[in-house]
Amino acid sequence: MTDATLKDTAARRRINLPAIPVSVALAITWIVAMLVIAAFAEKIAPYGFTQLDLRNRLAAPGNVAHWLGTDELGRDVLSRLLVSIRISLLIAFGATAISAIVGTTLGFLAAHFRGAVEQLVLMLTDFQASMPFLIMALAVLAFFGNSLPLLIGLMGLFGWERYARIARGLAISANAQGYAAAVRQLGATPSRIYLRHILPNIASTLIVSTTLVFPEVILMESGLSSASACSRR
Repeated sequence: MTDATLKDTAARRRINLPAIPVSVALAITWIVAMLVIAAFAEKIAPYGFTQLDLRNRLAAPGNVAHWLGTDELGRDVLSRLLVSIRISLLIAFGATAISAIVGTTLGFLAAHFRGAVEQLVLMLTDFQASMPFLIMALAVLAFFGNSLPLLIGLMGLFGWERYARIARGLAISANAQGYAAAVRQLGATPSRIYLRHILPNIASTLIVSTTLVFPEVILMESGLSSASACSRR
């Protein structure tokens, strides 16, 4: 076989990657921009986020010195906004990770033990879904005070019932399929079956649920911050 034939065969076998849609490209660009801003917020911000400028208190947006204006203490709104992106992403990442781990673990427990354990997990998921989370979170913050670890842990309790239901249903379906039964017959432990075999097969569905919970956590955190600020006033 000549070199020309080999090159022609390789060219035919070459996989043509589809073009990325404009909306997806814009979304990826926006996410990367937010991560870069969060990483270098203190260097990008024109002022320190606690720096006071009492001569320009409550300046309107469009001010030459302060593009987005200032608050009642003269602090630059743009600088505080850039720094707050880091805190919001930290809370969202931490809370989403906690929610995914707790929900997936409970879903696997329900699928493995069934019976009373499954009924208990389903009862907890129904209770969580029907509970007004914002009111409960405000009550907890009012009682224990504001702190970053408490807020991350509290927000981690938001949305875990979605992961539990998805993980339970998909784990039950996987247990009924051949690969899980085959691994079980080989003597694999339940933890190995669920973590090494079932979890990778259902990870794509859980990731989709994560992308839905993540922005909701950010919105919830913003609402809690605003409500806490109003209560202090």
